[in-house]
Amino acid sequence: RSTYRLKIFASYPLIDIYLDEQAMSSAPTLQSRRALYIGGLDPQVTEPVLRAAFIPFGPIAHIDIPMDYAAGTHKGFAFLEFSSGEDAQEAIYNMDGAELFGKS
Repeated sequence: RSTYRLKIFASYPLIDIYLDEQAMSSAPTLQSRRALYIGGLDPQVTEPVLRAAFIPFGPIAHIDIPMDYAAGTHKGFAFLEFSSGEDAQEAIYNMDGAELFGKS
């Protein structure tokens, strides 16, 4: 069985950003700091599974798991938006590199 590590980034809509201190201090403060890109998802992961994994960090406003309709599965990544930026940062701190369904 393959092992994958979840990779989580704070993201602006459709653009990933890196989380280093210099970038965080110079970047404009936008509501999109609440949105996360979550990569390395096992094909078994569904929206309820992601919600259950991330709800301990705060209220979730929206989850989007892009589908590969030709293959009949998701594309292996998702976008998850928290109600607050602090909750998103807590999720990154705790879940980056975590395993989900044996994939990390």
